[in-house]
Amino acid sequence: MKKSNINHNLVGILKNIPRIKALGRKVWLCNNHLRIFDKKEQSYYGENAVESKFNALKEFINIIQVIENKLKINLKPYDIEFQKEHYALIKNDLAIDQNKKGIIWRIRDESGEWLLVDDSLEKGGELENVGKRAFQTNPQMQKWWNQNKETKFKVTPEFILQSFARLQCAQVESNRQLLEYRKENKGHLQLLSKWKREADLRINKLSRKNIKQNIDENQTTLGDF
Repeated sequence: MKKSNINHNLVGILKNIPRIKALGRKVWLCNNHLRIFDKKEQSYYGENAVESKFNALKEFINIIQVIENKLKINLKPYDIEFQKEHYALIKNDLAIDQNKKGIIWRIRDESGEWLLVDDSLEKGGELENVGKRAFQTNPQMQKWWNQNKETKFKVTPEFILQSFARLQCAQVESNRQLLEYRKENKGHLQLLSKWKREADLRINKLSRKNIKQNIDENQTTLGDF
């Protein structure tokens, strides 16, 4: 570093890690990797999380290429990993409303904090995904928000639960009516079966009577000879 006349500082606990600057970013030259610290207020804007991350990736490739030229080295193939990622819907209606009321949201789950509502960018308010899964959760949250805006937030969890309750009541009533129909149908079948047995019995009696009559009429006695 000294021979190449490259300005640097030694940082770290042991003060043994060279630190240089590239495109306004501090870069630590560690043993097996580079650690690049982005500008504190730097943001990468896009229509969604994918576009934002792509813009950030392009900028960091530019930074790495500046480092390569400065140190006269080749670091390809690049293996870039982002340590902290925040994805926010800026100037968001909900965030603006909550910011005006002085309310900050910090929502956590078993993996830690993942959703914020604040005004860290001082642009009125942000609905923001943070944490290790921010890149995965942001598109889902953006889709959820847009779908709710399209329905004017009428399709709420309460609305869904009420709809399910009404559907369940309708199903219960349908099952009750079906059960009554089956009972009535069973009664009808039993009645038809009874009528059939009685009809069969009358037919059998009538048949036996006709047979007996035919025998009596056709029977030959000794006096006939």
